[in-house]
Amino acid sequence: MSTLMHFPVPVSSTLANANFETLLAPAEKSRAIWNTENFDLLNQLKAAVKDERKLLVQILEYLREVERRKLYLQMAYPSLFEFCVRYLNYSESAAYRRIQAVRLSSEIPAITEKLAKGTLNLTQVSQAATFFSLEKKKNKKSYSVESKFAILKTLENKSKREVEKKLVELSLSIQEHTNMSEILKFIGRGKCELKTVIAETVIEKCDRIKALLSHKNPKMSYADVISEMADITLKKIDRTLR
Repeated sequence: MSTLMHFPVPVSSTLANANFETLLAPAEKSRAIWNTENFDLLNQLKAAVKDERKLLVQILEYLREVERRKLYLQMAYPSLFEFCVRYLNYSESAAYRRIQAVRLSSEIPAITEKLAKGTLNLTQVSQAATFFSLEKKKNKKSYSVESKFAILKTLENKSKREVEKKLVELSLSIQEHTNMSEILKFIGRGKCELKTVIAETVIEKCDRIKALLSHKNPKMSYADVISEMADITLKKIDRTLR
C-alpha cells in the first residue's frame, strides 16, 4: 500500500511578520523604476527577461525530475498535468506548454539552450511537439531526433502564425488534402456546405475585400465575401443583369 506524501505550503516568514514598512516595499520599488533613466530602464528590463528565460529552463528541469520520480502520484494527483494545474496553479494552457517542452527537451536536450537564449519559446516548442505527435498518429510518420531538431531550427524567432504555416507546409496531411475533389453538400434551408482547397493568396484577397467592405458589414464572413463577389462578377459578365 503506497503512502501519500503531503507537502504543506510554507507561510513566508516575511509575510507572517510583515510590518508597515515591508508592505510598502512594492511601492518603493515602483518609485525606483519611475525614477530610472530610459536607457537604464531598457537595460534592466532586458536583463530581467534574460533571467526569466533562465528561470523557465530551471522550472522545466524541476518538472522533468518530478515526472521521473512520479512525485505527482505520491501527492495524489493522477498526472503531471493535474499537478501543474492544481498544485502549481498554472492555467491549463500554460501547464500543457510546459509539459510539452519538458518531454520534447528530454528527447532533444539542445532545446533548453535555445529556450534560455530566447531563439525558441514555449509556444513554438509546444506547437512542434503537437505536430510531431499528430504526424505519428495520423500519418504514421516518425521523425528522427535529428529531423526534429532541424525542424525546430526553422521555427526560431517566428510568430505563432508563421510557425503554424511552416508546420502545415511540412505536414503529409496537407499533401493529401491538396488533391481532394470539391465536396458540395446541401444542408437545408437554402444553404449548402462547400469543402475545397484554395491558395493562400485567395484568402489574402478575401481578407482585403472584407477590410474594404467593413463599413457595410463589420462581421463579414468568407461566405459573405463569396456572395458579394458573385454579385459583382455577374453584373459585369451577365448581360441579362445590365
